[in-house]
Amino acid sequence: MLPLIAEKPISLANPSGKVSRARFPNKFPRILQNGAPSLEVQLKHAWNPNDCPKDLKVKTDAPLTFHRNPIAESTHGIRGKQGYSGG
Repeated sequence: MLPLIAEKPISLANPSGKVSRARFPNKFPRILQNGAPSLEVQLKHAWNPNDCPKDLKVKTDAPLTFHRNPIAESTHGIRGKQGYSGG
């Protein structure tokens, strides 16, 4: 378990805990204010179980999560149900 400071976990990727707002796009605060999308919207944009290699499986009990069986030197990927061209 990671150590806690003021009830916030320390990220191994960012141990100082300092976050520069310059790293985020201008629309980021607005996105955070909207809150989480509904489960229906999340499932619409979830991983596509029909478009992934054999070593990747979308979990049937958690369709927003996929599991990867490690294969040496594999570069397989998985696509979502919805395609995007930007933003």
